[in-house]
Amino acid sequence: MMKSNLAIIPARGGSKRLKNKNTKLLCDRPLIVYSLEAVIESNQFDSIIVTSDSDEILELCKEYAGDRIRLHKRPDHLATDTSTVLETVKVIADEEKNAGREYDVIGLFLPTAPLRTAKDVNEAMALLDENTDSIVSITNYEFPPQLGLIKDKNELLCAYHESDPFRKEKTRSQDYEMIYRPNGAIYISWWEKFLTNKNFFKGTVGGYFMPREVSVDIDTEFDLVIASNIVKKFDLPLNTP
Repeated sequence: MMKSNLAIIPARGGSKRLKNKNTKLLCDRPLIVYSLEAVIESNQFDSIIVTSDSDEILELCKEYAGDRIRLHKRPDHLATDTSTVLETVKVIADEEKNAGREYDVIGLFLPTAPLRTAKDVNEAMALLDENTDSIVSITNYEFPPQLGLIKDKNELLCAYHESDPFRKEKTRSQDYEMIYRPNGAIYISWWEKFLTNKNFFKGTVGGYFMPREVSVDIDTEFDLVIASNIVKKFDLPLNTP
């Protein structure tokens, strides 16, 4: 049964590193379509809001608009280079609450994470229980951060981690604890918890693991090439039109 849940898909028109990235083609389909169809096909959300400052992006999504999907024109002050996606989510959540619309769950799905599927959405939703406020999708680092290097004030190399692995000759990557990072694909929270926390990382937060090969975050042309090659190489079961 479909839940009373709200999904937000933000797609800003401007981007410095990859111009118009949310409408860039990945295997002949606009990037934003992958996220939109993953959320639709998961059948977890009866209200889906696509928010953008770009008329082009909103026009592209018009064919999906209907009872479940609404198009939201994002105010200019929420579409600057310094504004954050979380600010937009908080504004929309407040707008929905002020309009008398209440939900069980709120979700954020970034269009720059196109390799997330409806299956991923469903599996992440299954992890959201009475013991968690939020679930965030994660992946592992390619290289242990504990083996990282930084430069000091004299531009000389020094250890990033207090274990000082290179001087102490402890450089076997398998000896280090696994560290995860968000991959930008899925952020979900109980509605009431989000209204209180105003953040997906406050309270009790669970992680939904996704392998690195499906955790590509599109921010540059190179990222787009990687994602395209991954789709072709692994014949990924992406959502269909």
